Amino acid sequence: MYTNKLIPATHPSTNAYIYNQFVTLLDELESHKLSTKTLQNIQKQVNKLNSMVCNEQLWDKQLKISYRKIIKLVKKDIDLVPKNYYLQHFVAIGLSAIGIPVGVLIGFLLNNMILISLGVPFGLAIGAAIGKHLDKKAFKQHKQLSIDLC
Repeated sequence: MYTNKLIPATHPSTNAYIYNQFVTLLDELESHKLSTKTLQNIQKQVNKLNSMVCNEQLWDKQLKISYRKIIKLVKKDIDLVPKNYYLQHFVAIGLSAIGIPVGVLIGFLLNNMILISLGVPFGLAIGAAIGKHLDKKAFKQHKQLSIDLC
């Protein structure tokens, strides 16, 4: 599927876990039908990593960037997501869109802005519930990869 494979790192990576996840991601994607444009973009990311294999700091940084870019490409192209993808996104959304405004409202109504922190657990709980539900839905529809979002 890919014309150039990822060159194994010759230096001990500080991101061995992400490297292993990246290799697993590439292996899993070979069994899915991706558009030509997505395949070309994935190949660009692999080539960028291969060109930086001599510089450990740049390589580690590019590894994280390429991993996230490929996840976004695959999500956009065929709606495949890693484990807990929706949980991580909706916890942040729940906190910022629900938790903080509820906390401000409680603090404003009770005339004590110290109570702003009371909204945070509500937002986290609602976001986590929505995210877990969407992750289960993706799993049931076989739209979930076996890797974690790093």
